[in-house]
Amino acid sequence: MTRQEIVQELVQGKWTHADLEVFWSALKDVRTSINAVAKYQFQAGDRVSFQGRGRLVLGTVEKLLTKNISVKADSGVNWSVSASALTKIG
Repeated sequence: MTRQEIVQELVQGKWTHADLEVFWSALKDVRTSINAVAKYQFQAGDRVSFQGRGRLVLGTVEKLLTKNISVKADSGVNWSVSASALTKIG
């Protein structure tokens, strides 16, 4: 099903509130699984990049947190970033 088809069905009222709750729950589960797998591709000391507040941020992985990864940007700012948003560089 395409994004447009989903939007059309939502606009036409074909999905109930319960359907949306099930969909949202499934989406969160998938996102959690993707992040869990992505998280273990990184370790402390890895150089990474990500989009932060509309700009490219370069930094170093400090620590693997429960849900995110702690990154110290080259500018000195500490970020807590979803693993799926990070790209390993170098």
